[in-house]
Amino acid sequence: VICIVGTLFWQADEVGIVSVLFQSMLTTVIGAMLFVVKQFPLRSIFYKQQDANFYPTWTYVVGRSVATIPSALIDSFLYGTIVFFFVGLAVNDGASVANYIVFVLSLFVLALTAGLFFSMYSAAVENIHIAQAAMAVSTIVLMLFSGFTVQPDVIPE
Repeated sequence: VICIVGTLFWQADEVGIVSVLFQSMLTTVIGAMLFVVKQFPLRSIFYKQQDANFYPTWTYVVGRSVATIPSALIDSFLYGTIVFFFVGLAVNDGASVANYIVFVLSLFVLALTAGLFFSMYSAAVENIHIAQAAMAVSTIVLMLFSGFTVQPDVIPE
C-alpha cells in the first residue's frame, strides 16, 4: 500500500498533496480498525479478571492505550517516511525537517486517536460484526466531514 500511494502521487503538485494527506488519513484510520478485531477474544478474559477484582478497569484501559504506542509509532514512521519522500513533500519550496516531523507526528497522533476511538466499539458492542459495521459508518462520517470529499463551498447554506 505504501509503494502504491507513493507512486500514485509521485512528485505531486498542490492538489495532489492534499490528496496524499487525505489518503494518508484514510489508510491510518483503516489500519487502526484492524486492532479492534484482536480485542474481542480478549474480552472474556478481561471480564473474568474484573469480576474477580484483580484490577480496576481504568488500569486495563491505560495499559492497552500505552501498549498501542509502539505499533502506532512504527506504522506512522514507516508509512510517513516513504510517502513523504515519494510524493515530493521533501523537495517543495520551504520544505524542512520540521515539515517531516509534523507529518509523521500527525500520522502518529491520528493512529493513536483512531485506535482508541475504535477500541470504544469493542467495549460498547457485543458482537464483532456490529462493531465492524459501526466502525465503517464512523469512517464514512469522518471522510464526509474531512473537507476533501465534500468541499465546504459546495455545501448549501
